[in-house]
Amino acid sequence: MSAQITVIGAGIAGLATAVALHRAGHEVTVIEQRTEVTSGAGITIWPNALAALDEIELGDAVRRAGGSVTAGAVRWRDGRWLRRPSAQRIVNALGEPLVVVRRSALTDILRAALPADAVQTGVTATALVI
Repeated sequence: MSAQITVIGAGIAGLATAVALHRAGHEVTVIEQRTEVTSGAGITIWPNALAALDEIELGDAVRRAGGSVTAGAVRWRDGRWLRRPSAQRIVNALGEPLVVVRRSALTDILRAALPADAVQTGVTATALVI
């Protein structure tokens, strides 16, 4: 049974939720208060989030749009090393590399998986009626 569902917010979580609902056969509208949906810089996507993207058949597109983390480190405030895990250690622990992608690329991939008229900008949610 198909339902008409409104998702409030066109950020990563809202768009991913809308894609999952749309793929499950529901009619989805995403409303966003901002008039332009622009996104910030880059983000790191961990394997559990990639698995969630795989569930909505967008994981491979996100992997192609980004790059794999091959090194990383954390320092104390005074500059001493706290951790320097190898990329292979990350893969061994998590099952696959972390992916770094521009936030705008991720939201573009999510938005493209929805019907063209599914995202409405400049709309403010003022009440929830159940």
